Amino acid sequence: MGLQQDISNAWKDAMKAREATKDVLSLMKSEIKSAGIEGGVRDDVPDELVLKTLTKMAKQRKDSIASYQEAGREDLAEAESFELNVIQTYLPKMLSIPEVEKEVESVVAGLGDVGPQDFGRVMGQVMGRLKGKAEGSDIQAAVKKFLQS
Repeated sequence: MGLQQDISNAWKDAMKAREATKDVLSLMKSEIKSAGIEGGVRDDVPDELVLKTLTKMAKQRKDSIASYQEAGREDLAEAESFELNVIQTYLPKMLSIPEVEKEVESVVAGLGDVGPQDFGRVMGQVMGRLKGKAEGSDIQAAVKKFLQS
């Protein structure tokens, strides 16, 4: 059973129990279906595309939370935070910053002698390894930190 089916089942259960998560799950189902149609898939959307869609949704929520907090709208930030928590239950656990730094160190060791001018090459290698496992901004910060030291 795929991730899309898990979300669909959770939505059905939330509807029956009249849980607050039903709206977020419904939105997730809709976004996944749209992504599937855009990708040329009508029925069973592959888990890779589902994860990509959920990651995009999570990033949107994080950006919205930051904007709302900056504007002093804690009520809206709290609502976005709730949605983010629901979405994140279906995403794989992200690596911590020390774990990302360890991966960067491993990639750099494999590439040999690199300097700040090799940022793009190192980023490409690390992103290939950690795609979907770490935030791009965390990876970028770790690569910059490592290449500058």
